[in-house]
Amino acid sequence: MYFDKENKRVKQINLDHTHKGMKLHTHHGYFHNENDSLKGASKLSKEEKAMVERITKLWDNKKSK
Repeated sequence: MYFDKENKRVKQINLDHTHKGMKLHTHHGYFHNENDSLKGASKLSKEEKAMVERITKLWDNKKSK
């Protein structure tokens, strides 16, 4: 999740369900679809994809020990 300077959620990455065929996607705003585009959720950016891959790798390494 991403937060603003007032600690309010501005974006969250969803990994656990699909949205219009997208397994990995983001929602913008404090509520689920509050500030999404007219199409709804959006695909992950390059930076977000890299972060998810890095965290997934760390999680898998921890589970294997």
